[in-house]
Amino acid sequence: MSEIHTQNCDAIIVGGGPAGSTAAWRLARGGARVVVLDAAHFPRVKLCAGWVTPTVWRTLELEPASYPLTIQPFSEATLELGGEVHKTRWASTASYGIIRREFDDHLLRRAEAAGAEVYEGVRVQAVQRDGDAMCVSTSDKSYRAPMVIGAGGHHCPVSRAFGEVSAEETVVVTRESETDLGAKRLRGLTMRHGTPELFAEPDFRGYG
Repeated sequence: MSEIHTQNCDAIIVGGGPAGSTAAWRLARGGARVVVLDAAHFPRVKLCAGWVTPTVWRTLELEPASYPLTIQPFSEATLELGGEVHKTRWASTASYGIIRREFDDHLLRRAEAAGAEVYEGVRVQAVQRDGDAMCVSTSDKSYRAPMVIGAGGHHCPVSRAFGEVSAEETVVVTRESETDLGAKRLRGLTMRHGTPELFAEPDFRGYG
């Protein structure tokens, strides 16, 4: 049996989504040796409404005006409930619609460009303490660092390794469909073009 190689670094981040990639970007930018591990290959589909508030853009140190991918600012939204339409307006842009597979990949590549080592398609098998450090193992390699960041979402191996996820936690089932119609056709199909519309679904305890 071949010996599993151990790589030493300053920080191990499990999960390459926005939280993990932003942590990696900031640490790498400061000179730290950072490793990011994610089971998926980016860009990957992520089920989410995909709304990013101005506060989040500032936290990410990104300017919406210069974001190079799909983005849609909005300052009003509608909610349809019980056959009635309720509208909310804000004095300025309340949020920006993005596509998560684009957005997440953009942030992960930024971390990589800053010097973070990104390993995709790698599934974490174990997370454990090793003296004063943490050790994260995959099928063919292990990583050792004084700090590990769990950014893997609901199924994060770091949270599960240290018992921070309740076995009774409810999992929300989500379905998403994205169709590229083009702006002209979309304007002809919706009465409120450019405005997010929410449809409450009491039977499913959710919304569309």
